[in-house]
Amino acid sequence: MPSLILGLALIANPMTLNAAQAGPLGAGPSLEVGALGADLNLSPKRLVLDAQTRSATVYVFNQGGTSGYYSVDLVDEIMLADGRIKKVSDLASDPSAAEKIAKLKSARDLMLVTPRRIWLAPHESQTVRIRAHPPLDAAPGEYRTHLVITALPPEETGLVADQVGTPGQTKALSVRVLALYSLAIPVIYRQGQIDAQGQIKNITSSVQDGHALLEMDLERDGAASLYGDIVVRSGGRNGPVVGEVNGIGVYPELGQLRLKVPLQRKLAAGEHLLIAWRDQDLNRGGQSMGREFIAP
Repeated sequence: MPSLILGLALIANPMTLNAAQAGPLGAGPSLEVGALGADLNLSPKRLVLDAQTRSATVYVFNQGGTSGYYSVDLVDEIMLADGRIKKVSDLASDPSAAEKIAKLKSARDLMLVTPRRIWLAPHESQTVRIRAHPPLDAAPGEYRTHLVITALPPEETGLVADQVGTPGQTKALSVRVLALYSLAIPVIYRQGQIDAQGQIKNITSSVQDGHALLEMDLERDGAASLYGDIVVRSGGRNGPVVGEVNGIGVYPELGQLRLKVPLQRKLAAGEHLLIAWRDQDLNRGGQSMGREFIAP
């Protein structure tokens, strides 16, 4: 499950004006808003390595029209009960997250990543190589970190605000606000034979803002994460699909995820639904769990 992180960079630049254009020095600055990394794309969206497959390649695509540098980092993150992904460093002082942080087996020190900084021109791609080198005595289990690609601000930052009023020049202050985007994907290493099981429970239907929804708990048990899709069909296994959510992950630090599935239409009273889990990880597309639901 990929995650998106946003940061802001404020860059003050002097903008020289001729006498006809110049306003009083007390006039407010001009404001330019831009974004770096918003059109970034990574493939694949998730990496799973083990003793047989210890290396992988991630392709980084710049689908936008701006060139720039990007940093390549490994960052530990955990999943919260509502499915949000948060950096461990941001939650270190949050007592409610302590139990989940303690359950994370970090793979950050098990991975070698190259390169650690890349340059991407518009519509250009770059490969990033990841190799696992776990110790021989590593305990069985699922180890995880996140590969984070972050846009870096340009090096040309111009003069600082104190230099705007240099004698002999008429200048106004230009403030450029850059949104610096990061894109992250999980990088997992599995040591030994581990498994995971899941169940769908506590299904309810509702209508929110005119849109029909199914809500359910996706429960996970075992040493591995779950990863797959929820498919909702009307009338049984061969019925039409009325709702679908792809790329759902439930990490080992989480025993239960509350999931909302948007439906294509409102349900009829008494309508029979089959809710199926389509595994995209351990069972390679197998249907490992499912539940029936009758609309009230």
